[in-house]
Amino acid sequence: MTSPADDGPAPSVTAAPATATVERRTLVEREQLEGTLGFDDPRPVIHRSVSARPETVTWLAAEGSSVARGEPLYRVDGRPVTLLYGRVPAYRTLRPGRRGADVRQLEANLVRLGFAPADMTVDGRHTQATAAAVQAWQRAKGIRPTGEVGPGEVVFLPGPRRIGRHATHLGAFVATGGGVLQT
Repeated sequence: MTSPADDGPAPSVTAAPATATVERRTLVEREQLEGTLGFDDPRPVIHRSVSARPETVTWLAAEGSSVARGEPLYRVDGRPVTLLYGRVPAYRTLRPGRRGADVRQLEANLVRLGFAPADMTVDGRHTQATAAAVQAWQRAKGIRPTGEVGPGEVVFLPGPRRIGRHATHLGAFVATGGGVLQT
């Protein structure tokens, strides 16, 4: 048998722990890499028009700016060419009687912009209700309400766009197929 005194050396008494001044700092980690920063999904914007004559570029969205649905990308002869969301390019005049994916994306944009009447459905058929929505949108933009949308009035791109470099300048003539800007 062992006694409590035989359990080993007696515990030693230690002094109070030392104190230190605390400094508040910002921790920063840095790493230097080589590369080029850019934006994904670059796309040129090509002017399309039903006009046989060249048109004059009268305004361009600023390089580096962002353009969203319903906003102009550029103007020709004072008329806005508006960004709408979609994957099918504006290649024909959309008017009553037309059907297709391009009509469907026009209708979806009119709904999102708040111009669709209650009787309009997003079904890819350009009906009188679609024409009424187009006319309301055209009136709001200050352009003649025809109920039709031509290729020189809108550009369909998949979502909001950041404007890259300009491919032309104010006062330049641009014909169908001419580059206007990069997004």
